[in-house]
Amino acid sequence: MLKQILKIIAESEVQNQFEIARKAAIPVAMVTPILEQLARQGYLQTVQGGCAPTAQASSCGGCAAAESCDPLRGQCIWMLTEKGQRAISDINMEIRS
Repeated sequence: MLKQILKIIAESEVQNQFEIARKAAIPVAMVTPILEQLARQGYLQTVQGGCAPTAQASSCGGCAAAESCDPLRGQCIWMLTEKGQRAISDINMEIRS
């Protein structure tokens, strides 16, 4: 499942958890912990590298993904880190072998 999520994100570069859930055909409730685990392991990051606005102050001002992202409602946009990109390359090598 982790590899599948990484591949989905790699195919479109950035994704929110609702799109990931739709493409993986799993509930959003399953996607969120997977994304958090992949982020803790260094494979993913939010578009701004960890945006965390609060109800009082949004940090989304100049972000290009602001319309698709709503961190207050758990709708962050995720993208691969360098480590995640290397993992995708390794996965693709496995598939070709």
